[in-house]
Amino acid sequence: MLASVSEITATSSSDVLRKEFDSKVADSVNHLNTRDADAMSETGLYFGEKLIPRDSEPLKWWHEHGKNYPKMSKLARKYLCATATSVPSERLFSKAGELVSHRRSSLKPKNVNMLLFLNQNI
Repeated sequence: MLASVSEITATSSSDVLRKEFDSKVADSVNHLNTRDADAMSETGLYFGEKLIPRDSEPLKWWHEHGKNYPKMSKLARKYLCATATSVPSERLFSKAGELVSHRRSSLKPKNVNMLLFLNQNI
């Protein structure tokens, strides 16, 4: 039995889509492996560094050594700096006041913490 033109076209277009999808997946896997290898080598180099004295400033160390660890220096800048204002804590207290009301006074502290965490990080 002969296949119709529409069946051939549908089969060939689905094959093209499958091949395109497979190539995209293969590219992303290769890119992911390269990125993971870079992060692992950077982390290994960092852990090979000698420890800095307790009285030294970590941000100064990262300023001097950040070129050697580009990915980790971004994380250090994000997590080692202190916020200059009290706005984030004020927002958190305000949100907690809205969350815990007379209607919701039976919430467990654990659940309040989870709700506040989700609200702050979503």
